[in-house]
Amino acid sequence: MSLSAILFVDYQNVYRWARRAFEIPDEAPSYVGQFDPVKLAALLEEKGRGRFAIDQIRIYRGMPGQRYDQIGYSAAQRQIHTWRKNPKIHVFTRPIRYPKDWDRSLSREKPKEKGIDVALAVDFVAMAFKKDYELGLIFSADTDLRPALEYVNSDEVSPKGEVVAWRGVKPNFELSSRKSVTCHWINSCDFLEVADRTRYTG
Repeated sequence: MSLSAILFVDYQNVYRWARRAFEIPDEAPSYVGQFDPVKLAALLEEKGRGRFAIDQIRIYRGMPGQRYDQIGYSAAQRQIHTWRKNPKIHVFTRPIRYPKDWDRSLSREKPKEKGIDVALAVDFVAMAFKKDYELGLIFSADTDLRPALEYVNSDEVSPKGEVVAWRGVKPNFELSSRKSVTCHWINSCDFLEVADRTRYTG
């Protein structure tokens, strides 16, 4: 019998790592590196050979500020609208924090996501306690999520956690480096299979 699974996606972290792992040039269009969460879930289930079934996909992402990045804000809105058409997908956003007097052409400091990793970690642990899943899959390279992953894999709770990572020229070993944690590697051929080439910027 398949384990009931939830896929937790740190979306922008994973997007940035896709561009690094598969050596996508900086000048490549911004949509290169995007992936379809539903296709990804189906691929993971196929690779798992029936061991688990992903019942829910939870996407955590920073939201560009309409005041500071109208194009990014509109693109994110379109992308989220597309995701939410699928009842399996639940999207959670937090505002991206911009430097004071932000000017894309002048500021050396870049906008930053704040609280996304915390929101994902809290949900990952809380839902394990409530036994909302038997298997939690974290797709991220953020080492700040490691304590949550280690706790769920301790004897304190019965559900267990595993990770998903890109395996490209530069594999993201950060969260996937612990040998004791099962990692589901997504290689370059897999990436082409799950890529989302939609230009949400219009």
